[in-house]
Amino acid sequence: MQATEGGGGGRRFCKPSRIFSLLFTHVGLACMLVVYAVIGAAVFQAIEGQFEIRERIHLEQTRNNVFELIWNITVIDGQENINFTSWSEQVANIFRKYEHEHRRAVIHGVSDELQPVRWTFSGSLFFACTVFTTIGYGHMAPETTEGRAFCMVYAFFGIPLLMLVLVDLGSLLARGTKLLYLKIFRPYINKTSGKVSCFKNKRGSADIQQNSIRDERGIENPVPVNEGENNRNDNIFKSDYGGDVIVMESQEGTTNKNDKEEHDEMDIPMLAIIAFGFLYMCVLAALFSAWEENWDYFECFYFSFITLSTIGFGDLVPEHQKFTIASSFFILLGMTVMTMCITLSQSKIQHSLTWMGWRIGIKPKPKEDDAQKDGGGDVHA
Repeated sequence: MQATEGGGGGRRFCKPSRIFSLLFTHVGLACMLVVYAVIGAAVFQAIEGQFEIRERIHLEQTRNNVFELIWNITVIDGQENINFTSWSEQVANIFRKYEHEHRRAVIHGVSDELQPVRWTFSGSLFFACTVFTTIGYGHMAPETTEGRAFCMVYAFFGIPLLMLVLVDLGSLLARGTKLLYLKIFRPYINKTSGKVSCFKNKRGSADIQQNSIRDERGIENPVPVNEGENNRNDNIFKSDYGGDVIVMESQEGTTNKNDKEEHDEMDIPMLAIIAFGFLYMCVLAALFSAWEENWDYFECFYFSFITLSTIGFGDLVPEHQKFTIASSFFILLGMTVMTMCITLSQSKIQHSLTWMGWRIGIKPKPKEDDAQKDGGGDVHA
């Protein structure tokens, strides 16, 4: 029986629905993107790496032929009747052919045999990340027909996958940042400034007001008067003074979880959101400043901004391939952070525009204003 149950549990775990549910979790989506990047790097290295090696060998052979031809003209043919004009014309023809081959090699990304190989696994991984992030520096591009065809297919599926991961992880970071602010920073700010938070849970606000009414009127062990009327939103309690205390809960207290999260996100200051994104770019610039010896700090910060904004001019590109994997990780993390900042900023801006529209009379009254006015419930004695 135990073996049968174990086998059944294994079968239940291997169900397609179970596998898909695991894949589309936060960790599952991130792992899918990493695996997708590794697969793309392996394919690009296999296709473009071999082509780059062939181009390097061809350029080296062409350069050796130039040396040999000039040597033959100068030494062997020079013993015969040859003048400077004839010699220079022959050498010029040799150099023209070499320049043509060299130009062709440069177009294919090979300018010197001393230049490090670009299509290594780390270089291919960095290129794969620039494809599905739509950064597109332009310093590397597939040269073969097979590589270009694969690049189009890879980008077609990779870009939506990245957007899905950024939205998912960005929303997760936004909720984490919101929770951190609500639980740590905002209570400290309210305590030091003497202010009370504007947006609270409506049901929690009704409980607070109910407790304050009990303290003021001396209510002990309140018992609802009309217990049978469960369909009403009014909770009526008897006080020791003989009066009825009615706590009317707002209908909006049962709003869904997304509305509550949106209210909390609105309470994060815009300055804090901008400062967080700016701080991450400063940290990323410091890392590139340590990795790239030829860049100053401003160039590193400029590269970080151009990269995380997916502009990708390509005027500055990391040169040390030993840091390309780490660069890819921090760039993807930075794009997630930027997505989080955009998510929080979008909620804040939307709330501000709604409030402005209500003030000038073109939009209905915001729900947050009702919450601030009523405190989550109306109290009548």
